[in-house]
Amino acid sequence: MRTKTGRNGGFGRQWAIYQTLQRYPFGLGAVNLANYAGVSVRTIYRDLEVMGAAGVPIVNVPIGDKNVIWRLMARDKDREEVRWTQY
Repeated sequence: MRTKTGRNGGFGRQWAIYQTLQRYPFGLGAVNLANYAGVSVRTIYRDLEVMGAAGVPIVNVPIGDKNVIWRLMARDKDREEVRWTQY
């Protein structure tokens, strides 16, 4: 049975992406992640999508008009604040 972790060692590559993002708390672009992992940018986008769907707390942050960096969500800082109202 084929899993959605990708081909050619997808899980190991995704774990390496996770560890790389841990070392760079302010984030990295897809091109930088691709260079670190030794794969194409498209493979990075696929891996980030799979990781996000699996529950890994990854966020993308827009930088300028077209650029985006990817980083791990901070424990409580990046989560939306839930406000409770009383009626």
